[in-house]
Amino acid sequence: MLRVDFGKTDLSYAQLIGIEAGDYLNPSWDKTIGDHLHKGDEGDNREGTDNGDVRRKFVTHFIDANLEGANFSDAGLQGADFSGAILKDANFARAVISRTSFKGAQQLTAKQLQTACVGDRHKTNVTPEELKSEQPYFSPALRKEIENNAVLKGNIPWCK
Repeated sequence: MLRVDFGKTDLSYAQLIGIEAGDYLNPSWDKTIGDHLHKGDEGDNREGTDNGDVRRKFVTHFIDANLEGANFSDAGLQGADFSGAILKDANFARAVISRTSFKGAQQLTAKQLQTACVGDRHKTNVTPEELKSEQPYFSPALRKEIENNAVLKGNIPWCK
């Protein structure tokens, strides 16, 4: 499902278990590109691009989609864009959400992300900088909720 644009679609209760929509699977992708496909929101100083042509080459878009109750368990969602999407009761169990944008996502809670992860399952020695660079993009309120979540303690964990 690379580079698909599901913007403003109704995929409520869709079974998207195990889909592969990761930016890194696209031709010409490299880590530098992956780190610049989204911009950080207030309090997140990561810089990205507004260049739609570049983003279309790598990003799967779920912008403003209705994804209430959708099941993304075990999905590869690296770099996907869920900005403005309705995510009430969406399931992200074991989903890889490295560099995924959830800025402005509606009704998404830290609890829904407690078993999601970031990074490469095959890499075991991870630096704090690597963990930080792989974190999803969140709006300030959700970032604060993740910081206060007893399981997440401020970060989506590295995949194991």
